[in-house]
Amino acid sequence: MPSTNRIDARDQLILDGQAVPGAWVTVSFNGDPDDTDVFQLVLPAEAKALGDTCSVECPLGKALVASHVGETRRYVTESGRSMAITVLAVDSVNPNATAGR
Repeated sequence: MPSTNRIDARDQLILDGQAVPGAWVTVSFNGDPDDTDVFQLVLPAEAKALGDTCSVECPLGKALVASHVGETRRYVTESGRSMAITVLAVDSVNPNATAGR
């Protein structure tokens, strides 16, 4: 039963617009509304080299953990470039998978 409470707490954070592991996050880069991406924020063991996941341990993931919709944060890429990222949406399911329904 404790795991159910954790899931419920996580789901509530997502409903409140907070980026937590398991959430699907829609972001824009450097304030450009045409430069957006959607990915699932995941724990390192769940991250895929290619695909639509972002580990909470990578620079982008670290910047996003506990961020909220509308919030802009900065991070430094592995190549040393400083980037701004704005959280546009936080969902419990992939919005791209449900867009055509």
